[in-house]
Amino acid sequence: MRKIILQFFILFFGILSHSQSIEDNWHIKQLVINGITYDAPINEETNSFILFIYWEWDIYVFDNYHCGRLSNAYGGFWFDEDTIYLNKLEYSFEDCAFEENTVFSNLHFNFYLDDSDQEYGYLVEANSDGDQQLTITNEFGDQAIYINRNLNIYSYNIPLITLHPNPTLNTLFIASENLEITSLSIFNFSGQKVIKIKEATSEIDVSTLQSGIYFLEITSEEGTIIKKFVKK
Repeated sequence: MRKIILQFFILFFGILSHSQSIEDNWHIKQLVINGITYDAPINEETNSFILFIYWEWDIYVFDNYHCGRLSNAYGGFWFDEDTIYLNKLEYSFEDCAFEENTVFSNLHFNFYLDDSDQEYGYLVEANSDGDQQLTITNEFGDQAIYINRNLNIYSYNIPLITLHPNPTLNTLFIASENLEITSLSIFNFSGQKVIKIKEATSEIDVSTLQSGIYFLEITSEEGTIIKKFVKK
């Protein structure tokens, strides 16, 4: 497994007005490196190769997750109408279960690490399939291309899963359609696994957790899905 998380503090909050929203969950679709296109591998592990971009209390977060495992590093980022600015990039590398995923993950993270000024152009637009597409371009003209859709980018669909209440105080309920859950794990914002459940259940006691942001890793025969929730 390999994972990188890029998080960066807001430096100039006043210029954050823009017409194209990048705040969402994005699936990596392709990389274009030195003119060569690399499609993201298609297997159950890459179902959870996700870029999260969201506002959290007083910080924007830019997180790349690979292989369904979570670790975390603090930082911050800010963006204007066409540029993403990254600062104090921190990361960790581990192998994925599939070698092809590790190879692609190396390319993906090096796309960011190789950029010396940590400024990236971006464009959000609808692609030919009608899905929202985020294209991030580094200083060498290489591109990381993500899509956002309700359905998975692969040949099968992501089951509909909801967590409620969210935020929650004592119990987190899991509602899903036609999903055979095999295990559940909860990770804190620092990437530590704080709860592991090796059986199917529709509710989790989270009363002992400290207040904060957590990630629920849901494992099934269809693959791995990650959902974020807040403990009050």
